[in-house]
Amino acid sequence: MRTLCLLIIFLSNLSFLSAQTLLNTGRTTEVKVEPEGNNYIIQAKRGNIYKIDINQRGLDVVLNIKDSSNNLIAEVDSPSGSFGTESYTFKAKENELIKIHIYPFEDQDFIEGGQIDIRFNEIEQEFARRWKKDQRKISRENRRNIQTLDIQNFWEAYDALADVSTLEDSIEVIQRLYIDRATDGFKQFMQVRPETNAFNYVQALRMFPKFYASLRENTDVVFESEKDVQYVFNRFEKVYSRFKPFKVCFLIGTLNTGGTVTDDYVLIGSEITCSTAKTDLSEFKNPPFNQLIPHLNYAGDISQKIRNIVAHECVHTQQPNDLDIAEQTCQLLHASLSEGFCDFVGEYLVGEQINANLVEFGDQHEEELWNSFKDAMCEDDLEDWLYNYGRFEDKPADLGYYIGYVVARNYYAEAKNKEQAIKDLIEFRNAEEILKASKYDSKWN
Repeated sequence: MRTLCLLIIFLSNLSFLSAQTLLNTGRTTEVKVEPEGNNYIIQAKRGNIYKIDINQRGLDVVLNIKDSSNNLIAEVDSPSGSFGTESYTFKAKENELIKIHIYPFEDQDFIEGGQIDIRFNEIEQEFARRWKKDQRKISRENRRNIQTLDIQNFWEAYDALADVSTLEDSIEVIQRLYIDRATDGFKQFMQVRPETNAFNYVQALRMFPKFYASLRENTDVVFESEKDVQYVFNRFEKVYSRFKPFKVCFLIGTLNTGGTVTDDYVLIGSEITCSTAKTDLSEFKNPPFNQLIPHLNYAGDISQKIRNIVAHECVHTQQPNDLDIAEQTCQLLHASLSEGFCDFVGEYLVGEQINANLVEFGDQHEEELWNSFKDAMCEDDLEDWLYNYGRFEDKPADLGYYIGYVVARNYYAEAKNKEQAIKDLIEFRNAEEILKASKYDSKWN
């Protein structure tokens, strides 16, 4: 019986090996991805550190890694899109065969003949020490309430680009020195902004080299931003007793947002937050990039701009996220109030308006804007009013923010209990009810 069992195990292993291709260290393998995925094995030695890179060339794939007992080690699907890199670094716990399964991401049409490059390397002792050091540093940073390590990592990657010339090498540098060393906050940012990948960073740096070069000194302010974030938190706690502080992570993006939030973080795009009128904006003259200028040519102090953006995003973190279907009426109105109320409460907290250009334009065209918005406010399509950078040339983007702001301004002016009014604006659930209570519509009747 024992001999029979051993024979079965032996034959099983033969079947396992014959169905998969051995990846050798130090080589790049160009392969075509099959619809059901591709299978490989790695002969790992206990204690050694290995790195797998999958360079996607037009096909988004998932990297699945299991040990020889079929226990999942990791499943990697970063928001790198179809042209970024999926990477994973690990330390082998045993001498064993590691199973690698690479398969197409399910929410896309399979591209016949989709190509990927697989790089598998055993990390040399010097690089292993650096990797371990990076992991310790990232772990410490993840425990902090205000995280700034990603700023430091970005500029290290930026400097390293001077030593490479090809697009492929540039992508590898950004991936290895910036994205692969992401803090938990930056990882969450990449999840909510899936266009954030190494390819797009290289493209942004090539399109706006003067801007990024002139930005560097400004981002030093971020390393002393704890006092500004704490100022916002203190102000919030004074006016809103239910305030729950979130972690704040500063990073450098591809000009895709000044700030956003997740369930755990306030995430600040420091390339926008730290840009001022003294930054070189000569590369933003033509549409659609010229619409970024009002957000970039800030004339004030960077610390105040940080307060403005953190305050706006902090309001988002306090807003209800458990609305039922009956409360989600008038989608455009609700979304505009959600953003505009953040502008108003943020201004109330820190004394300055985050979207001053919208208020200036809006106040000059207020009645016209309201009449136009009113006709569309219960539609599901948001593009004419929100998140529409580059859509219009004759007016600012995101004028829905202004509509929400002036409704909040009117609601606060009408309220007898100002403290309760701020609470109402933060916690609003029914957009139509709070619009009615603001009496803003009757202003034009």
